[in-house]
Amino acid sequence: MPIKEDATVANITPKDDKCEDAAIADVVSAVRSFFIKYCRFSYKVSEEKIICRIRENLEYDLEFHED
Repeated sequence: MPIKEDATVANITPKDDKCEDAAIADVVSAVRSFFIKYCRFSYKVSEEKIICRIRENLEYDLEFHED
């Protein structure tokens, strides 16, 4: 399993544990209505920020569901 020191070797900004926990809670609450994807620029921001890509999942709403 990777450890925080591995991020330094890979030239990635390690993220704060509280920041990661908050990001996970946000993603879990939105996972059914949005597509969520990793953003390659997240490693360039500070340890208190996490960047991800989000797009609305139109199939979540049956009115927009494509058969």
